[in-house]
Amino acid sequence: MQNKVKMTFIACVNNDRAASECAWYIDRLNVPENMEIDFITIKDAPSMCAGYNAAMKSVDSTYKVYIHQDVFILNRDFPIDLVRVFEENDQYGLLGVIGGFVPNNGSGWDHWTVGSTYAVNENRKLDLRLKETKDRAVVEVDAVDGMLIATKADVPWREDIFDGFDFYDLSQCEEFKRRGHKIGVIMQDEPWCIHDCGLSKLTYYDRYREKFCNEYSDKYLFDKYYTVSLETEEMYKLGKQFLEIIEDALGSGNYEVVYKILSELKDKRRLDNRLNALFDVKELCELNGSVADFSGFGRSVDEIVSRLNEYKFQMRRATLGDDTAEAFISLELDAGKLSQEGIDFLKRRFM
Repeated sequence: MQNKVKMTFIACVNNDRAASECAWYIDRLNVPENMEIDFITIKDAPSMCAGYNAAMKSVDSTYKVYIHQDVFILNRDFPIDLVRVFEENDQYGLLGVIGGFVPNNGSGWDHWTVGSTYAVNENRKLDLRLKETKDRAVVEVDAVDGMLIATKADVPWREDIFDGFDFYDLSQCEEFKRRGHKIGVIMQDEPWCIHDCGLSKLTYYDRYREKFCNEYSDKYLFDKYYTVSLETEEMYKLGKQFLEIIEDALGSGNYEVVYKILSELKDKRRLDNRLNALFDVKELCELNGSVADFSGFGRSVDEIVSRLNEYKFQMRRATLGDDTAEAFISLELDAGKLSQEGIDFLKRRFM
């Protein structure tokens, strides 16, 4: 009997609900009889590299897919397509869905120019279709984004250097190249994934960019360009202060204060992801009119964010034809917790 091809999906997790949503999309993938797939989560890993190393060592799968907990795979033929791309392009050891060419100073995130994905940032849903080359399945690049990294070989992640959550992806690409593998981005007719990433703060980005440049100094040279300015750091602190005030107001049921703060901020969406969720809920409540208000979402920031995320997740599932999700939305409508205008807003914002 022929041995089955094994593929393992691996995620570092600090949000169980997001991870379960990631798993829902993996569970609906089409898996041929000669393949088996599984999903491993590493809870509260000290760093991305440490978590990925622990998972990598625990399984014997030929193919491993390192995926963010907030990445949801839309291409149901992903296992078949990924194996096919690897088999037809055997010089590639590591593949992603977006990536590009890293400049001399090592800053990669703002130089992704190849591939495609859907994404949801702090403002809206994005359809990122970057450079596409239709005459080939893979484009060779310097690095791929860590939202999804697929490998066909086991190479240790450099947890000895990258002990946080930045530059693990660019470093792993360099480690594969050191061992003679090519790095590539898969060309997709339609994006294979949606990345529900929100605002990327990049607070520690330059610290790890310096480590990256020092380790791979034959290619990169650290400069004094600051990805996150001191002014931006102060903005982040300000966002945290507003959240603390809002948390106190929610705890005492003073929703007027919450509305006032959010109105005065005038939709400043570069401060904090949880604050951005509150902006979305405020707009949703205004569209709902008398149907629902803030009090229906919860009495803490976390409760409100969780409720919004649940609506978002269920709306996406319903769009994909999931009967349970469709029933959930219908019940929320019938119970007066959502209006049709609110549903239309959720679709525009997150679908």
